[in-house]
Amino acid sequence: MKRLYKLFALVLVLAALLVPLAGCQNSDADAQVVNILSANYEEQIAIQLEYLRSLYPDAEINITYMSSGKLAAQLQAEGRDTDTDIALSLSSAYANTLKNEGLLRAYEPSSSYKSEYADPDNMVLPNGVWCGAILVNTQELEKLGLPEPDLVLWMDMPVEQAGKNLRSREAETHTKGDIHEVDPDYLAACRDSALQAARLLGWQVIPCVTGDGRLRTVEEIHREVWSLVSPLLNLN
Repeated sequence: MKRLYKLFALVLVLAALLVPLAGCQNSDADAQVVNILSANYEEQIAIQLEYLRSLYPDAEINITYMSSGKLAAQLQAEGRDTDTDIALSLSSAYANTLKNEGLLRAYEPSSSYKSEYADPDNMVLPNGVWCGAILVNTQELEKLGLPEPDLVLWMDMPVEQAGKNLRSREAETHTKGDIHEVDPDYLAACRDSALQAARLLGWQVIPCVTGDGRLRTVEEIHREVWSLVSPLLNLN
């Protein structure tokens, strides 16, 4: 049985792999063999492999793609008999489940991350920040003969209500939210940025909570979305 390290790291911060790699050792052969299961995309895996092999030219480093859910399920099925040394880019919910089931072992040395991000047991190395965006390249759309968006909708959820929804989901699924999901200041900053973009770019903002603090129903939001979209469809 090999040591199983859990590494949940931002894809671009490849240096985070150096800590667990320095401790991985295969007792069955002279050369280091490191087996990594990754939920990253194939292009990202190719970059990681090139970088890691340049750092450890004498080691055999293998990275196999697997979706986050399947990756966690495989590790649970294999238990302590797994050949996997590192699990990369799992969601924190899966990572914490594996940790609670005793399927992870600590990495050495301890993480140098900020204390609010570091796992005190040194089993999970989390992302500090993860964000996404949708960008529209109008020049490329024109080249491809595709139309520009006629309407952009932003479903606006106050941070307090979002927190209630997340805590409810965690209780129902017996999981813990990702780092950004349990950080109200971060969520508030994201919401402020989105609302600013809506003002500057002319997005239509659809409130998910009424003025008196009531969470709107799916049907109510659907009707408002349809009222904005239907005039653009030339249905008459």
